[in-house]
Amino acid sequence: MARRAAANFAQGTDLGEPMRGKAWCGVAALAVAAVTLGACLNDGGGQVGGGPTAPSASRPPIGAPGSVGSTGTVGSAAGPVAPGERPPSPPAPGTAITSNATGFFVTFDGYAITNDHVVKGERRLFALIGGKELPIRVIERDGQNDLALIKVATASRPIAIAAAAPLKGEDVTALGYPVAGTLGIELKATFGRINALSGLHNDRTLLQIDTPLQPGNSGGPILNNRGEAVGVVTSTFSTTRGVRMTGGALPQNVNYAVKSAYLVPLLESNIAGKWRRGGGFRFGSAAELVRQSEASVFLILAR
Repeated sequence: MARRAAANFAQGTDLGEPMRGKAWCGVAALAVAAVTLGACLNDGGGQVGGGPTAPSASRPPIGAPGSVGSTGTVGSAAGPVAPGERPPSPPAPGTAITSNATGFFVTFDGYAITNDHVVKGERRLFALIGGKELPIRVIERDGQNDLALIKVATASRPIAIAAAAPLKGEDVTALGYPVAGTLGIELKATFGRINALSGLHNDRTLLQIDTPLQPGNSGGPILNNRGEAVGVVTSTFSTTRGVRMTGGALPQNVNYAVKSAYLVPLLESNIAGKWRRGGGFRFGSAAELVRQSEASVFLILAR
């Protein structure tokens, strides 16, 4: 089906299955479906909080191996930690990175956002912060929109959620950790524009962007020039499948982000009053925007 031409983005062996009703695979691996930048990280769970949602029928599965996390877990999808049970211990320093994604903080006390396809599954998840791997606890998942609210036991600098609707042609910045096992653990910044206010088959929950993305970018923020999140990286148009669909034309930088408006029900139902909407100011340069925002974005590791 034509709708299976997008793939989620998580590094190497990406962190999950196709997103949103399984219509996409996030910034996933170069061997999966139409957009192969990592392995997909998403499931087809229900929408959170009664806010805007896309019909699950609009997102048929793409399929990709591997997954990470689940609701109520500490760095694992095995279920809540029982009383007296110790959370998973971080791996030994220097452990190789085989799967990764990205998250970003939305409060001062460690609440953060990533993709649902990142947290789905049985592997343990850790946030690499200050050189330490801290366990991630999944607070709530919105599989319908490929979003997840997570918690890390740390003080944090939040990114505000954009209050104004995004505009076609608007400049945007993506922050994330693409292919961290190969490209390294320094935050990467890429730049582009919003090309459309909808995704494949007129999916109004998505933004189409031309910001370059790679496996491992899944769950990272798409920022406007005020440093506010207008979207969350989720998928890309598959090169392989796209060539077949178009009769030979090669898709170029056709990537997708979930509109930040779809974060609101998830945030309001769990951390009302803690997160901020709007209030950013226009940065004088892209370098300044990145400098002010990079402490809010972290590397997610699957172990």
